[in-house]
Amino acid sequence: MITHHIIINAFDLDVVYLRAACTAVPLAFGAALFWLGSRSTAAAATFAVALGIVADAAMTVSQSLYSGDSIMPQTRGEWWDNIDYAALVAIGYLAGHVVAHTLYKALGKKLARS
Repeated sequence: MITHHIIINAFDLDVVYLRAACTAVPLAFGAALFWLGSRSTAAAATFAVALGIVADAAMTVSQSLYSGDSIMPQTRGEWWDNIDYAALVAIGYLAGHVVAHTLYKALGKKLARS
């Protein structure tokens, strides 16, 4: 992820900013998928899991290339960090899709009553 490289590698900011970006960016894209593509929640969940795994792998490779460390996590803590970030991306994406779907249903019913 580009945000990972900017936040961690380029500016060496706190990890809190990375966690916020790993939730906010996929949230926006999850909502956009619903509004533009009208995909089902099952399709969004499948895409969210795949996106979480790919995004985490990209962040791990980015950090490895920048620092020279091993690409594979070496400790239990590093494994949990990878799982956490993959889950944050997936949950953020799916939450964006669900929120957009809920708003669509609420606004659609409201507009139909008018």
